[in-house]
Amino acid sequence: MTISILIFLYATLTSLALFSARKQLPAWLTFLNILTITMLYLSLVYPLWLAVSLFIAILTAINNGLILNGKVSAYHLIIRIVFSLFIFFLAMA
Repeated sequence: MTISILIFLYATLTSLALFSARKQLPAWLTFLNILTITMLYLSLVYPLWLAVSLFIAILTAINNGLILNGKVSAYHLIIRIVFSLFIFFLAMA
């Protein structure tokens, strides 16, 4: 139950971030964000998608940082990786 809430929050917060930056992102990156969000939501029903969706979420965050800020925020990336690993290992337990 807790893992489902965390995954849902992660996907929802990513959706809100995409909505706020939608005009600044190129179409391919918007598609990648939507794919990531969709896969995160799908992982609630199909847990095998979780690892792939978390990995793509990290790659998407890197690309978002490069496009939106011209650089990747190390702090933001570390938080994303730690949170993704936390979700992944919690799901595997």
